[in-house]
Amino acid sequence: MPRLAALALLLAAAAAGCGTEVIEPTPPARGGGTALPPGITAGPASGPVAITYLGGTVAPGATVTGCGVQIAGCAGRVAITVRLKGTGTGAVLWVRGFLHATSKQACLLAQAPGFLLEAGVAREVTLTFDQADACQVPLDIANLAVNVEGVVQVSSRQEWAVSFAFRP
Repeated sequence: MPRLAALALLLAAAAAGCGTEVIEPTPPARGGGTALPPGITAGPASGPVAITYLGGTVAPGATVTGCGVQIAGCAGRVAITVRLKGTGTGAVLWVRGFLHATSKQACLLAQAPGFLLEAGVAREVTLTFDQADACQVPLDIANLAVNVEGVVQVSSRQEWAVSFAFRP
């Protein structure tokens, strides 16, 4: 009988998992119930913080010109705003954004500084994509990812399918 109790305890512990919570994709954008703008679709999400796309300086589907031959020529020209709302309180070390090319390479990156995210309190963060990897232009972006990095109560990720074109 002790073996059966130990097995039951082991199964219960396994069912409880390791504390990583997977949440559904981000709810619709600003306005509670309004759809995301055309050209952006919520994708996979994980973690206890809901990350909602609110908008940006360049509309999804737009073409950004004047970049030159490297994406670095367009660094700083795209910014997005997201809303973060967590189920727990914790220290955010930073919020990072990545614009991935169709090749999956993160060509433009953004980072916002840390702060304390309080449970149930929404916080808006603007990410300016001012850091560039060595990506050649013309370039098509297919994916936007935002990571909230910090303690386990806030570590989260949200992805979106999005289209941006960067041209010389």
